[in-house]
Amino acid sequence: MTTPRYGNRRADCDTYLEFIWRLPSDAPNPQAIAYITGAYGTPRKPWFCGVYGIHVVEGPTVADVKAELFALLDAGQ
Repeated sequence: MTTPRYGNRRADCDTYLEFIWRLPSDAPNPQAIAYITGAYGTPRKPWFCGVYGIHVVEGPTVADVKAELFALLDAGQ
């Protein structure tokens, strides 16, 4: 089984919305929209939070948060 791939793009704002779709796709709309906060915590230890539906995921980088969001999509959440 191959690992699913996702495309995404970011809206331009301090915190942002991540529009997510599984690749390859010719779907006209994203499969999910996630809200990701800007960094909070301390400058030496930033922390990010992502919200998708009723799920909240956290991590030290935006990439970590997005990986957890993609895992929720893969699990059909």
